[in-house]
Amino acid sequence: MIPGVPPAMRVGVTGASLWDAGGGDSGRGSDEAPGSNGAGLSLIAAREPERPERFPPGTWRKMSRLARLVARAAEPLVHGPADALIVGVSGGEFASSVAFLRSYYLRGAALASPLAFQNSVHNAPAAHLSIDLGLTGWSETLLAGEATFWRTLERGMSRVLASGAPVIVVIAEELSPEVRDGMKAADVQGTWLEGAAAFRLEPLGTAVGLSWWDRPQRGAGAAEIRAAATEGDAAGAERGGAAIRVHGGPFREAARLFGLIAAGYGTLDSPPHLPQPAWLEVC
Repeated sequence: MIPGVPPAMRVGVTGASLWDAGGGDSGRGSDEAPGSNGAGLSLIAAREPERPERFPPGTWRKMSRLARLVARAAEPLVHGPADALIVGVSGGEFASSVAFLRSYYLRGAALASPLAFQNSVHNAPAAHLSIDLGLTGWSETLLAGEATFWRTLERGMSRVLASGAPVIVVIAEELSPEVRDGMKAADVQGTWLEGAAAFRLEPLGTAVGLSWWDRPQRGAGAAEIRAAATEGDAAGAERGGAAIRVHGGPFREAARLFGLIAAGYGTLDSPPHLPQPAWLEVC
């Protein structure tokens, strides 16, 4: 908390759900060793999400892995058709888009996969939730790279304050073969986690409180933030291009917030290399 400075936003959290590398709501880490491409990239995958009873088996089989992760985390928090939904995914339905393009170029337009095309729309996970759970309220999907967690939470909290109604916020990441190959081809380094976390946000009441502060830039300000963003890129530059460094991805930050909400207190600070720095406080 900043003494004497009120939070920019404050809402209540009446529910939280997590599907992570441990395969459930326990918040445990993966019991499988993270994979590596030998160039400084570690990928930690989640177990296959279990199908909620409200999703028919046939529908579940047709959904992408990303959509299943979103559905598994969000479904326990959906209370009625009027619930608003905001989904944050860093790169959209990348795997489904690649699958459609592969079928298009290898088999021709007449034999291109219609299912992969349907799932390739970036807000397909939100659409599956709306159709199968009968949601008729506000729905949107945000894509913001490594800033996805922060921009999605910011959007969800502001929506609650503007509407006075509940909003379900979901942050999800997948590690399909297409995503893994794409990250390696882009020379991504660091650690990336797969999973999904959902939060039911409502106007502040008796629930756990969640506050948002717009954090002033630290130290040297913008110059320091730019330096943090490029730190460690020397090795990538030696190979002819700067490496993209990741620090767990948006799901890692969502999982950390889940832990703070479960504990009932704590603060979460945005990484210094992201624009519009902020912090969250649970109390």
